[in-house]
Amino acid sequence: MSESSCVRWEILSELEDHTVTGWNTRWEIVNSHFTKDAAEAFIRRKRHDYGEMRVYAESQYYAWEFEAIKAAILSGTLHFTPVPDVKDKELVQMENCRFTK
Repeated sequence: MSESSCVRWEILSELEDHTVTGWNTRWEIVNSHFTKDAAEAFIRRKRHDYGEMRVYAESQYYAWEFEAIKAAILSGTLHFTPVPDVKDKELVQMENCRFTK
């Protein structure tokens, strides 16, 4: 439920001839991150796609994939190796085609 919907319910509850007995607010997990900073950056980037979002911390203890990645990062066995973007490869191939003709 959006923030404006919650405000509407609060306004209705303040009216003398209305009684609000409750409403349901539903939160949905949209993405997972290793750090709060990364989660907040995602919210800033994608707020226009999802509307109101917030950071929610949940244990990943039973998510073996996250535990394996975290263990590999902490042990130093996981390394980042940048790969050229597909678009970059396509541009190089197009340039090579022009020069070989």
